[in-house]
Amino acid sequence: MENKNSVWVSRSPRIPVSRPLLLTEESFPSVVRESYNSIRTNLLSLLSDTKNESKQICFTSPAPADGKTLNCANIAITFAEMGANVLLVDADMRKPRLHRIFRVSSEPGLSECLIGSCAFDKAILPCKEKGLYLLPAGKALANPTDLILSDRFDALLESFAPRFEYVFIDAPPVGLFTDAAIISRKTLGAVLVCKSGSTRIDSAHKAKDAITQGGGHVIGALLNGVDLGKYGRAKKRKSGYAYDYEAVFSDEEKMPPSDKNDG
Repeated sequence: MENKNSVWVSRSPRIPVSRPLLLTEESFPSVVRESYNSIRTNLLSLLSDTKNESKQICFTSPAPADGKTLNCANIAITFAEMGANVLLVDADMRKPRLHRIFRVSSEPGLSECLIGSCAFDKAILPCKEKGLYLLPAGKALANPTDLILSDRFDALLESFAPRFEYVFIDAPPVGLFTDAAIISRKTLGAVLVCKSGSTRIDSAHKAKDAITQGGGHVIGALLNGVDLGKYGRAKKRKSGYAYDYEAVFSDEEKMPPSDKNDG
């Protein structure tokens, strides 16, 4: 990645509790869609500096329920809407989410590809949006870090390049596990998703340091759950929280019920 000193910062807005989850669903709020399009524009500008055939980045967060998974999914959708071939990878193999959001089976998936029991082509699934594909996490694992460190993971990333222009990887929270720092090192970098009104400034700094100390790179930060009605009047709280926005949305809220293939 060129110009590693530059960090892109953007915001994703609060979504009403009754909202649909994905941009592809009917009645998705137009104001939220515009925010995601703006995020796409910022990312495109940043990624235009790279010469990689396949632009691969991961999404992580300081803590669980900060909204990284849905933001990763919806940003991937906006890139597919441009006509690009996009792969969405669930690398949160301890607590996978993407298969539930897209209402598909979790197996076979990434874990099966990495242990060699399933070929990549047999694990990816086409999504509703043309050009978007999902590689679910596969069977949930207690300690997948060794698989992320393996040569098999490197080879898998290389195999994406001829087929997909963009690869968006949902990684575990970097505040809990080292996986995101490792994936960031093996890709162009990480987008750090923080939750408005919840993520503390010191937690965000610790998350960024964990990535950089692991040899990775934070290419940008995304403040999730911004209340657009209060936008422009945000102030830092004395309690130490990053912004005084109201936080409503997280990966844990209104998640579709687990299916029998949740793994």
